[in-house]
Amino acid sequence: MNKDINASNNQTFFFEVKERSDRLMNYFLICFFLVGLLIASYYDTWLIAFGVGGISLLAYYSAKIALPDSTLYQYVLSTVLGIFMAQFIYQMHGMFEMHFFAFIGSALLITYQKWKLQIPILIIVVLHHTIFSHLQNIGFNKVYFSNQDHIDLQTLLIHLLLAAVIFFICGLWAYQLEKYSAMRKQNEEALDKSNQQLRKFNLELEKARQDADQASQAKSIFLATMSHEIRTPMNGVIGMSTLLGETPLTEEQRMFNETINTCGETLINVINDILDFSKIESGNLELEREDFDLRRLIEDVLYIFASKAAQTHLNLIYDIQENVPLQIVGDHLRLKQILTNLVGNAMKFTEQGEVCVFVHLENTKPDGQVTLRFDIRDTGIGIPEDKLNRLFKAFSQIDSSTTRKYGGTGLGLAISEKLVDLMGGQIWVESKPDLGSTFSFTITTYIGNLNRQAPFQDEKLIPSKLSTNFSKKFPFTILIAEDNQMNQHVILNILRKMGYSPDLAKNGQEAIEAVKQKEYEIILMDIQMPVMDGLEATQIIRKTLKKQPIIIALTANVMTDDEETCINAGMNDYIRKPFKLEELMNRLEKWHLIGIEK
Repeated sequence: MNKDINASNNQTFFFEVKERSDRLMNYFLICFFLVGLLIASYYDTWLIAFGVGGISLLAYYSAKIALPDSTLYQYVLSTVLGIFMAQFIYQMHGMFEMHFFAFIGSALLITYQKWKLQIPILIIVVLHHTIFSHLQNIGFNKVYFSNQDHIDLQTLLIHLLLAAVIFFICGLWAYQLEKYSAMRKQNEEALDKSNQQLRKFNLELEKARQDADQASQAKSIFLATMSHEIRTPMNGVIGMSTLLGETPLTEEQRMFNETINTCGETLINVINDILDFSKIESGNLELEREDFDLRRLIEDVLYIFASKAAQTHLNLIYDIQENVPLQIVGDHLRLKQILTNLVGNAMKFTEQGEVCVFVHLENTKPDGQVTLRFDIRDTGIGIPEDKLNRLFKAFSQIDSSTTRKYGGTGLGLAISEKLVDLMGGQIWVESKPDLGSTFSFTITTYIGNLNRQAPFQDEKLIPSKLSTNFSKKFPFTILIAEDNQMNQHVILNILRKMGYSPDLAKNGQEAIEAVKQKEYEIILMDIQMPVMDGLEATQIIRKTLKKQPIIIALTANVMTDDEETCINAGMNDYIRKPFKLEELMNRLEKWHLIGIEK
């Protein structure tokens, strides 16, 4: 099939070559005929000019018209060009320069890209030179071949040999041109075919990209919706559980309440894992760069598991080598997430013994760049060697019984591996069944400023016990803009127990009306509300009020760049639902201290 197509394409190509050459020959044949008429005036050879020239043209065009599909007329043309040479030599009484018309004709025939067309003109030249040179030598009357009286055999042979060489070169040129043209045509066809395939592949690729984008967008919308729909009621569950914990309870009631709180936190952690993994997979997760205290971060991680460790009689230990810089630059929240995942994993599979965190300095450079290595070692059940390669795969557990017994989504280690990679490091594990495991990872970071203070990072410094004394220490007039009744109830009760008397707006429009009637120092602004959302309300407040309040976003949206969106809209801070009591208290203290500094 392809051969037939190529043959057809070649025929088309050489047909175009023939048509082009035929048009060219029409001009040159007319010129040759006119040259014959022009030189006829020298020796009064009008009869030869009209007779021989006219018969030559008639022969060529008759053959072409009679046999349009044949190449015979091309060989007639070759013969005609040779005859024109003989005519011009005769008309100019053997002028030597007229012999060059044979070479002009030979060169013209190259355009047909057929070497065989050189044969007829060569035959005409040989016959003409042989016969007419002999006739001139024997003194035949009115026969002109050369302006010399006698042409010896040696001169004739050299003349014919040189002419034959020129015809051979023209024939070779025509042959090479034909070969090159065919090759070029094949290359053009191959290139055109490749371009068509490439365009087809590009269209398929573009369609696949669009499908992938649509699928990714649909996934993002689904995850964002799922997160929002779960976080909003979960904010009420955890918030009410927190408020309930501040009331007098029996031991049994306190245990029930802690179970509710723990289940809520577990569900939120599962959602966070899924969202984090989705962000990493789509390349939308960017690391922050800020100074932080490494020792404090590790202590914060171990503090999370301190209560559970005490209950199960596990020893939680950490050791930081003396040469490790304690103040480093990086994303402390993501490093904390990695350590929390690995320590939590070690705690989950260790029933007795200890869980240890070790930090070593692997490498340092003159520009302050350092490579730190973290080892999380446990004395747990260990992992079989043939299962190690599955550990860092998403949604993967060692076996189904692991999920049933210990729980988990199977995302923690996969997320940790991705985060370590973003931090320029590697993660690996060494383990032996019944002896324990050691998870190790490295990160590349820089030494931070030792004198930098971070007064708002340690939430444990703020007492978690609700007290009206808090509002006396950090006084604010507060407006809550929230449409969900459950969340309204939670936030109102928390703030009232802290000693505040907050006002409530059910949407952004009511919030704008409220700030016109009363001066507020803090606005806790929900993002998604009916009538007018929190972003639009914030922008209007920023444009209209002379004395600007601190606006803190309250949102259950976490998939997109919500924090940046809130800041760009004019908000000062950001709290994600469901928020912890300590987080809210921390924000209020933070902005009170900033207000004092101003």
